[in-house]
Amino acid sequence: MVRKIPWFLLAALVPYIAWGQTIGGTWSGKISLIPTVGFNCTTLELSYSITEGWKISSISDFFGTDGWVWQEFGAKGSLGPVNVEFLSLFGPKGPVFLYAQSTASFSIAGFDVALHSAYVGPDVSGIYFSGGPSGGTVTTVKTEVDGGSVSLEAGFGARLTDLSAPFTITYTGAGTFTKAYEVDPFPGGLEFTYFKLSVEDLAFLCCGITLDFAFAFTKTSGFDYVRFALDDLFSLCCGISFGIEVEFGTDYKRVTPKVSWEGVDACVTVYGDLQFDHNVLDGWELYGFGISCKLGECYGLEFLTAFDVAALEEIIGDVFAEGEFEYVKLTVCGPACCGETWDLGITVFFQDTTGPLFGVSRLVIENTLPLMANFSVTVSFEIAIPDGPSLDLGWEFEF
Repeated sequence: MVRKIPWFLLAALVPYIAWGQTIGGTWSGKISLIPTVGFNCTTLELSYSITEGWKISSISDFFGTDGWVWQEFGAKGSLGPVNVEFLSLFGPKGPVFLYAQSTASFSIAGFDVALHSAYVGPDVSGIYFSGGPSGGTVTTVKTEVDGGSVSLEAGFGARLTDLSAPFTITYTGAGTFTKAYEVDPFPGGLEFTYFKLSVEDLAFLCCGITLDFAFAFTKTSGFDYVRFALDDLFSLCCGISFGIEVEFGTDYKRVTPKVSWEGVDACVTVYGDLQFDHNVLDGWELYGFGISCKLGECYGLEFLTAFDVAALEEIIGDVFAEGEFEYVKLTVCGPACCGETWDLGITVFFQDTTGPLFGVSRLVIENTLPLMANFSVTVSFEIAIPDGPSLDLGWEFEF
């Protein structure tokens, strides 16, 4: 039987075949060792500078028994004073076009202007879910003011997403995998969608206090959220200072006190929502809280406790497995081979029912160790109760 090579793969390989001796990129992957030996995933990234200032790239993702799931192509460079970047995503299982995104940015008269555009292709029944077809664009304008910055963001049929909740395209086969992107197009065409005003590091009142502020509203829902933060709000002795960040959304509230102490960064984040009865404040519903401390570049400790797991994960994303409500995480790093740094993370999860070892449900240990300047391995070890241990070995090779 003769297998046909998809046209978009041939298109990607032509320039690399012609200039094969100058290809750069990264090859990464992961295999399972316990409880069974098997292939998890691998990603091959290739790039080539075709002319001064212009680079083309290819990213291919393969997963277990599903095989080749994602194929992404990209290009970036400059056209005179305008910097441009393009990417497109295809589904080899179709083969089918899934997503395209472009960004054009330039500076004029002290303003940084960027135009972000995206188009989503249609769903492929039972394989790829994109929510398309749809397309839109977002314009951002940013300028410096009094040592800080002010930016405006307007969406027309699309919006820029937060890193904690990006736009995703989902593949469903033997496994389920997603691709995440910054620009989220909405159905309905290039009509006004939302507006956002942000202020960062703006001098506020006196005494070195700085203000961060963001406000957003949408055409369909009106108010979306407002967030403000005050740094160096007041200080104690010995270099200890305090600040606060507050965010109000349509169905949640988040309060984050901030503490800094001569190289030690610490913060407490409280998640919840105000409760009203006939437009009268009736109380505060607490979803959970988190505490994080960082000492220097290499040592960190983090706690997260949920009183309402579902409500908390609506704000911060999926964190816990079924029955879990709390975790403690320790991070450590240190010098390794060839001027690189090794990293170690140890996370202990707790379940909401009484169990062995003080209710511990999972222990997750992940260690990344550089063996050469361009080669590192990652060992991921997990013990889940009562499922038992699992061990994965990953690698990343740059060339």
